[in-house]
Amino acid sequence: NILIEKTSALKDKSILPVFEKLYQKAEDSSLVQLILLKAIAKQKTKESFQSVLRLMEQETPIADSYLIEDLFYALRDSLQLSAEIISGLIPYTRYPEYKDEVYDLLSVLVDSGFVKTEQYAKYKKEILLDAQAEIKRVLASEEQKKSEKLELEVNDDEAIVNSYYANSSIYSADANNTDTRSSYSTLNYARILLPFYKEPAVDKYFKRTYKSENTYIALKIDMLKIKRNIPVPDSNIQRYIKSDFDRQELYYQLDKMKKLSLFDSTYLNQEKISRALIYEDFTDENNDSITFIEKDRVIVQGQIGYVYFFRRYNKPQECWYVDYVGVQPLDTSKFNVSCKMIKTGTRFGKESELKALIKDSMEDIRIYGRTRAKRYNQYSESS
Repeated sequence: NILIEKTSALKDKSILPVFEKLYQKAEDSSLVQLILLKAIAKQKTKESFQSVLRLMEQETPIADSYLIEDLFYALRDSLQLSAEIISGLIPYTRYPEYKDEVYDLLSVLVDSGFVKTEQYAKYKKEILLDAQAEIKRVLASEEQKKSEKLELEVNDDEAIVNSYYANSSIYSADANNTDTRSSYSTLNYARILLPFYKEPAVDKYFKRTYKSENTYIALKIDMLKIKRNIPVPDSNIQRYIKSDFDRQELYYQLDKMKKLSLFDSTYLNQEKISRALIYEDFTDENNDSITFIEKDRVIVQGQIGYVYFFRRYNKPQECWYVDYVGVQPLDTSKFNVSCKMIKTGTRFGKESELKALIKDSMEDIRIYGRTRAKRYNQYSESS
C-alpha cells in the first residue's frame, strides 16, 4: 500500500496500465482497490479519471466511508476533470457509502460552474427523492428532541429538567446545528436542485427546508439564492440580522458577494457585531436575557481598541455569566468580524462582584500574547 502511494506521485503514463491490472487482481480487497483508485486519480489526467470510472463500473469497492472520502478528495483536486465523469458517478449514490461523497462533489461542481444543469438533469427525480428524505430526517430529529424536552418538563423534576436544558443538543452550543451531517447534506442538495427551483416539486422541497428550526440551513439556502439572483423575502434577511447567531454569518456571506447593501445599517456597529460573534453558537432560549455592560479601551500586542462585555442570564441554571470579545477597532465606525479573543461562561453572583470580575478580565487581556499568558482560543468556554 505504501509502495502504491509513493508510485502515484510519479507522473508517468506507463503507471496507469499497471495500476489497472493490480485493481483487477485485488477483487477480494476493497481496501487495496480504493487505494489504487486514489493513486490513479492522483495522476490528474483525462485518461486516469476515465480509468477510475471504468474500474468502478467493472467492480465497485465497498468499504468504510473514510476510505471513500480519500478517493473523492483526490477527485476534487481537479474539478475540471471531475466534471467530465460526474454523470457516471451519480448512479453510485445508490450505495450509502458513496452517496454523501458523490453529492458533495456534484454540489461543488454545480456551485463553481464546472457542471451545467443538463449534465445531471436526467437524475433530477432521484436526487429530489434523496433530498426529500434528508430534510425529513432533519425535521424528524428536531421533533423528537422537542418531544423529549416536553416529556421531561411534564415530569416536573427540576433537577432533571435543568440538567437536560444545560446539556441537550437543543440548548447547547451546538443547538443551531441540529445534525451537522444532515445540515451539510441538505445544503448540498440545495445547491444541486436550485437551478430547478421554478419547478413545482422542487419549489415544494425548498419550502419544506424552511420548516427546520435550524436557521443556518435557511440562511445558507437564501445566500445561494441571492448568489444566483433569485429573489429572497426581505423578512428573511431581517430575521437573520436580528438573530445573534445568524448576524455574523449573514454579514460574512453578503460581504463576500459584495451585497452588503442588503444588510440593515442599524446593525452595522461594533456592539451588534461583537454580540453576534460571542453568541453565534447559542440559542434564542439562552440569548433573551443578554445585555451589554460596557466597552473598555485596551492595548494588546500594540493594537489599540475596545473589548466588549456582556452579561447573560442562563434560565435553566438560574445564574449570571460575564462574556467578552475583542479587540474591536478604536474607530467605532469600523468593526472586526474575526476577533481572536472570545471568552464566555465566567460566572458571578452578586452585582458587587461584576466590576471586580471585569477588572480581572481586563488584566488577563492586557497580558494576552505574553510568553506565560494563556492563549484565549485554548480556554474559551461556554455554559
